[in-house]
Amino acid sequence: MAVFLAEGNATNWEWLKALERTARELGVELYPVEVSGPDDVERALSAIAHGQAEALVVSDVSRLAMRAERIGDFVVEQRLPTIGADRRYLMAYRVSGEPLWHRAAVFVSKILHGARPGDLPMERAAQFELTIDLKLAQELGLTISESLLMRANKVFPVSGVPLPESLRIVSPDHRVAPEFAAFSGKWFGTWERNRTGELILIVEAINPPQALVILAWGNGIEGADTAHPRRVLSNWSRVRGQFVEGTLQVSLPGGTTWIYRLQSDGTLAATLTQLGEAFHTIMTRVQP
Repeated sequence: MAVFLAEGNATNWEWLKALERTARELGVELYPVEVSGPDDVERALSAIAHGQAEALVVSDVSRLAMRAERIGDFVVEQRLPTIGADRRYLMAYRVSGEPLWHRAAVFVSKILHGARPGDLPMERAAQFELTIDLKLAQELGLTISESLLMRANKVFPVSGVPLPESLRIVSPDHRVAPEFAAFSGKWFGTWERNRTGELILIVEAINPPQALVILAWGNGIEGADTAHPRRVLSNWSRVRGQFVEGTLQVSLPGGTTWIYRLQSDGTLAATLTQLGEAFHTIMTRVQP
């Protein structure tokens, strides 16, 4: 099994020692491959391609995260089962993002209320998530055991839009204004023009000015009409949205913003803004 490491990263080597102990217990031989920087990834990939590795582990460091898309394409080309911190791999094991955002907000609040940053304690991540992509497993000719699927926080299907196992749409309270209550429920749409794939919005609960929503999308293609299309991998996220001037708006880390606006015909116009580019679709209400 090949192991992608960042050269000179002390944390990586501590992680490798722990990995080696487990590998010895399982009778698995490891082949560490160091990467000195993002530009060194191609050399490392070539070394792995010409080796005898049957699987790949990618360490969670920024210099490899910057090339996660290329690594993801490589492992599909080489039919190489891979685990790392990025969604693009067959399996991803990483820190759960939402609790970190909440803790970050707590720290910001303390600083704004006069706390000295140097006096605040260091905190370690306490929640992690395991995801498994069954479409990639199919492409690799693998069958994932039921016991492993049961342990995963998210399992992405071969086709369609993934959704959490448990969801509950709460009918809006009678005190909620009709223009807000009308967003409640499950909505479905497909991307238009240069982006393909299906998406679902579920507005689970409304408590103006906020709403609890599930954003979900299936596998698709971004830049479908260009010379360099990019894969969009299915995923879902449960987040809080905000009602702003008649629209429902949801912001995600990295500057991604979703804006939903009810139309006079009962449909929902959705706009996704990501990296300065806007994507549009019309969504219709469907049965939960």
